[in-house]
Amino acid sequence: MSEKEMNKIDRYTNRFWDLWEIKSIFVTALVALLPLALYLLGFLGLIRENTGSLITYASALVTINGVFLTLIVTLKQSQIFERLRSFFPILYSYLYDGLKGQIKSCIIFILINLVIALVGPVSNKVISSIGMYIWSYFIINISFGAFYTLRIITRLASSKIEKRSVLK
Repeated sequence: MSEKEMNKIDRYTNRFWDLWEIKSIFVTALVALLPLALYLLGFLGLIRENTGSLITYASALVTINGVFLTLIVTLKQSQIFERLRSFFPILYSYLYDGLKGQIKSCIIFILINLVIALVGPVSNKVISSIGMYIWSYFIINISFGAFYTLRIITRLASSKIEKRSVLK
């Protein structure tokens, strides 16, 4: 890929994450329509059989977010957070609350998958579509949320702190 193409990809990626930072609920709700559409078209028929794998995935994300949360709490007085406070005074609480929200979403997703595993197939298409949309919302939320959290943490740890952030 050329440098011009890479810059274009970076620009669109940054726009997406800026939008995620401002309106993550709406972005998640919109992107969650894709798995719902795949389900309604018959391409996601093995969710019930894979609930164990999905629970493992969410558990791994809970662990990662828990480690990040623990690091934030323990390293409150470190150089990273001194730099964080100087650039973005409210980012510490934003990051802390975001990690707590991600952990909550992962736990809810685990509970949803437990219900899917325990309850038999639902023949009512409306109820199953509503359930599938909720499931889709949470899998998108925890997946994109994990990428976003990783992006924030790595940018804090490196010297690449952007001043363009919406959180100024």
